[in-house]
Amino acid sequence: MQEKQNELHYSLNSYLNSSQDNPELLQRITRGYKSLFTKNFKPPETTSRFTIETLALKTKDYLTTPYYGAVRNLGKFVKKELKPFISYFFIHGSLATMDYTEGFSDLDTYIFIKKDVCNDPAKLKKLKETLTNGQEILKKIDYNSHHGFLCCNEANLDYYCNAYMPIPVFRNAKLLLGKKQITFNLRDSRKEHLNYFERFSKIISDKKRFTSSRVNIYEFKYMVSIILLMPTLYLQVKGLNLYKKKSFKLYTNPLLIRASLVRNNFKKKGLKE
Repeated sequence: MQEKQNELHYSLNSYLNSSQDNPELLQRITRGYKSLFTKNFKPPETTSRFTIETLALKTKDYLTTPYYGAVRNLGKFVKKELKPFISYFFIHGSLATMDYTEGFSDLDTYIFIKKDVCNDPAKLKKLKETLTNGQEILKKIDYNSHHGFLCCNEANLDYYCNAYMPIPVFRNAKLLLGKKQITFNLRDSRKEHLNYFERFSKIISDKKRFTSSRVNIYEFKYMVSIILLMPTLYLQVKGLNLYKKKSFKLYTNPLLIRASLVRNNFKKKGLKE
């Protein structure tokens, strides 16, 4: 059950954020969700249940920031174009908590897609086309953003993997669309947390990928972002789920301090510096 759920989840994001259409993958995703989450679906044993109340995002809060135009346009796009397809649209990260770093912070989103959309090839394909149009809004905030719209089938809430997007992220997020309360039925996610930690550890240890003579600004920002995420991922493996900013109070080292300095000076200095 868990392996199939993971396969479908990552395939869904791969399909929706790809620049190319993939009819075969589309059919595999919709058939998979139909067979996994049937009308009579009863989730296996879960570890805990959380109901979170999220504050609505207020566009006027960004009026004096460089992000006002993009946030306003995103709000219009979500309510006009995405509403038929989704149940929740969250903005999370530093733009939600208003402690962003101009020139480095990007617009982090998380979308819960309606169950019937993930079961229907025509609807899911239309959603992909709509999200592709919305990518321009994200690029206006940061052209070097390393991800697009992160998505999850609403059906996963009945048997939620905390590694997809941890609960603390939603506690600090803002809501663009959806009911103010959302309930997560968590399953055991220890294996997935370990996989994430090992995967990102390998990425930042790849000396060939990040050599000073080869790295570009996109790859460099990706590396810095991963370094700053590592304390959170490490603590999750240990069974402690904390918001990224709070994890720095429990675990730090000189590399993290230098990565934080890079983050703060990203707009002011060039790649060589």
